[in-house]
Amino acid sequence: MRTREFLLQELHDLSQGIQGPFPYDDLRKMRETKRLTSHFKMLGDDDQLSADLNTYFMAIHGLASRLLTGNAEDAPTTAIHWLARGDFFAIFPMYCFLEDEWEQFPQFAHMYGSTKKMQEIVLSLLLTEDEL
Repeated sequence: MRTREFLLQELHDLSQGIQGPFPYDDLRKMRETKRLTSHFKMLGDDDQLSADLNTYFMAIHGLASRLLTGNAEDAPTTAIHWLARGDFFAIFPMYCFLEDEWEQFPQFAHMYGSTKKMQEIVLSLLLTEDEL
């Protein structure tokens, strides 16, 4: 069992490791990739991938920041329970066609993979075993 201190250090390291720009270039490349364009076209006006991804990332980073600064006691429970629904693809199932594709886009893969790991740590620190 990993200690709280270990998890907080891992959360800090992950947070530091993903400093940088939002992966707009990779999102553009996804939309231009032949095997994905039809999926994006089917979404039409519902294609809000950048906004939905930003919302997901910011919820995780906000909760992580609260944990790292010792202010988790007033963390918004709606965000915690929203993130407890699962990863990005569980929360936004309209993008499930990207589930087996995202690792091919390095900037996105790095940011998404690290943030997903942060989500797991955040939830393990904020929820009990029964709530997970």
